[in-house]
Amino acid sequence: MTTFHVDGIPKPQPRAKARAFRVGAVHVAQVYNPKDSNDWKQLVVLAARPHRPAIPSESPFAVRIVLHLPRPQRLCRRKDPPHPLLCDTAGDCDNYAKAVLDCLTQIGWWRDDKQVAVLIVRKLFHAKDGRPGAEITIEELSPVEEPASQPVAGPSGAGQPQPRGQGGIAEDLEAAGVPPGPPPSGISRGGKRRG
Repeated sequence: MTTFHVDGIPKPQPRAKARAFRVGAVHVAQVYNPKDSNDWKQLVVLAARPHRPAIPSESPFAVRIVLHLPRPQRLCRRKDPPHPLLCDTAGDCDNYAKAVLDCLTQIGWWRDDKQVAVLIVRKLFHAKDGRPGAEITIEELSPVEEPASQPVAGPSGAGQPQPRGQGGIAEDLEAAGVPPGPPPSGISRGGKRRG
């Protein structure tokens, strides 16, 4: 498993755009990608390159991307919580992931990003004392799927199969620094003011 950090403001992969024009008597259509995310992609490539494998792998992968987006001024007051807050604005998770996965494919981490069998993306506003960026974790998986439950040792379930990660998403959020339970009064999970 490899984890690395990318400093900078995360940008989603923009949608392809099309334009039509005329060259003499011929009508031509062209599809292109806007360059909105190129600076972010260069930062991802620079951060990932030292960690990539010597040759592209053929195995399946699990990728976890935790995005720390710029915290809005409205959430930087003294009474606002200091920890990262969930972000439900600023682009689709899948477009942020596409930008990162394209970079990892480009530098030869794997042959094709279709090898990513597990993908977890979190969008957070960074902590008050934090900075924008992303933490990217990549794990090469065995082609054989793991069982859905593991025996749990100990007095409560000695040897009995128990579902892994009973907290599921809540455990993942806590690991990312988002406290459990409802958000502080007056603030929704996405950081927007209520009422």
